[in-house]
Amino acid sequence: MPIVLERVSGEATDIASGRDGSVWIIGTDRQGGGYGIHRWDLNRWERIDGGAVRIDVGDDGAPWIVNSNNEIYHWESNDWRRLPGEATDIAVSYEVAMAIGTDPRTGGFGIYWWNWRAGGIWVERPGGAVRVTVAWGHDLDNNRFFGATYIVNDINEIYLYSPRNDRPHPWERMPGSATDIGSGGFREDSNERSERLLVVGTDATSGGYGLYEYSKRQREWIPLGGAGVSVCVDSSNRIWCIDSNNRIFRQT
Repeated sequence: MPIVLERVSGEATDIASGRDGSVWIIGTDRQGGGYGIHRWDLNRWERIDGGAVRIDVGDDGAPWIVNSNNEIYHWESNDWRRLPGEATDIAVSYEVAMAIGTDPRTGGFGIYWWNWRAGGIWVERPGGAVRVTVAWGHDLDNNRFFGATYIVNDINEIYLYSPRNDRPHPWERMPGSATDIGSGGFREDSNERSERLLVVGTDATSGGYGLYEYSKRQREWIPLGGAGVSVCVDSSNRIWCIDSNNRIFRQT
């Protein structure tokens, strides 16, 4: 059954959610560094200092942003902390942070993993991409938590980071094609609890492109109905999206 979406106040160019229940957007109000940064506060958007063009939110509700100068910042103690490196996209979940750099590669730009344990440095991964998301999971059989990285490259192919010894590169091609990718909320299979994985497809329609959710059991993308250009899922399992007119929608 198609999801039902309701219009939410405001306009946005990017959207992200945290496991703490928070939802953040990059608005359309021009600021130094891009556009205004806003956090959902019950029934309105609260303006946060700074400007950005891309955003994601950690498990603790603290956002990571990329601004129009490709600078990377993390919200700490009610202020923005500049991180090393440059990026065009950012993703974070379950203590895993990933960035798409500014160095051209086949498939888009370089892919980098934030190494917390080494004092905070970006470590390059093979391949190239233009969009990235990180989805946490819990292997119930082994009681093991993990963060899975998914990317979209510049020809709309979707890949999962899955290193194996029987192939020369660590990326596993997934079915379908996408223009953006996001994750959040939760789902349960027989032996795993993990975040839901959604994409904005490549099938143009009014409001952007079709929205899809990945079914691990069926190994295919399930149409959700609706359309957008950016998508996420909040901790209450509600889908949020932005359409091509910068309008914000939320699942009822």
